[in-house]
Amino acid sequence: EEHLFTKLSEPVASSSLLAVPVRYEDDTFGVLMCVAMGAYRFSDDDKHLVTALSSFGASSIQNSRLYAKVFTVEEGLRRSERLTALGLLSAEVAHEIRNPLTVMKLLSDTLSQGMASDDPKMEDLDVMREKIAHMEGVVSRVLGMSKAQSGAFRVVDLRKATENAVLLLRLKLQQLGVKVEVHGDQVIPAVEGNPGQIQQVFLNLMMNGVQAMTGGGLLSLHLGVEPGAQGEVVVVRITDTGTGIPQEILPKIFDSFFTSREDGTGLGLAIVKRIMRDHRGDIIVESTGPGGTTFKFWFPVGK
Repeated sequence: EEHLFTKLSEPVASSSLLAVPVRYEDDTFGVLMCVAMGAYRFSDDDKHLVTALSSFGASSIQNSRLYAKVFTVEEGLRRSERLTALGLLSAEVAHEIRNPLTVMKLLSDTLSQGMASDDPKMEDLDVMREKIAHMEGVVSRVLGMSKAQSGAFRVVDLRKATENAVLLLRLKLQQLGVKVEVHGDQVIPAVEGNPGQIQQVFLNLMMNGVQAMTGGGLLSLHLGVEPGAQGEVVVVRITDTGTGIPQEILPKIFDSFFTSREDGTGLGLAIVKRIMRDHRGDIIVESTGPGGTTFKFWFPVGK
């Protein structure tokens, strides 16, 4: 280190120095130096000893690197095993909830009988039917995970998807004292995607923002069109007024099974990331700090 060389600079001029590179095959890790104060002629035995120490040091460094790689591979295998177990569990759960979903769908259809078309409860029933259809889609995707999915994408109005997500969470937001504002262009180009998955992105990010504002706050959604790497994209920003994301965990928040909450599963943001990339878009944390966090995600404009 710098302070060590500072201490050695004065006596080195009148001393003897033996330097041997610390190398393993073609990699050079550093230099092993032996300093003899005063005039000294290093013998061949001295040179052999320092060379041997250098070789041992290089082997130790190389072994530590190999052990680090082994631990990384083992962690990857454990992660893969957990993902496999989760997939099997998800398939089992999906199979078990398919029949109750069918019953719920039939009951939701009977609830509307006798209601006037302008009854306010009809809007809630429509939302209920939409969510049941969404859950049925999730079940089908889990059970058919090994099959190619085709024809799942269709034209989606992101402005309407935003309003639907706000409508779905309105009671939860009122209970927690969270105010919601939607800004941006009133007319947004349509995108192509899976409506259920896109709404899942909105709900996951909005609920994350709500959970970050323990005493209530403001949740802002902004929609607009911006230039992208391969043409125009529809950009959505969701901003909360929470406490922000700690810098030390910021690089990991999109990793599967990583969570900073005791009741968290560590899958919400990982699923959002996967959905966005499946839709030829992506998601990032645009800004975070004591004043809140902004997530930015985007979709290519539909053809």
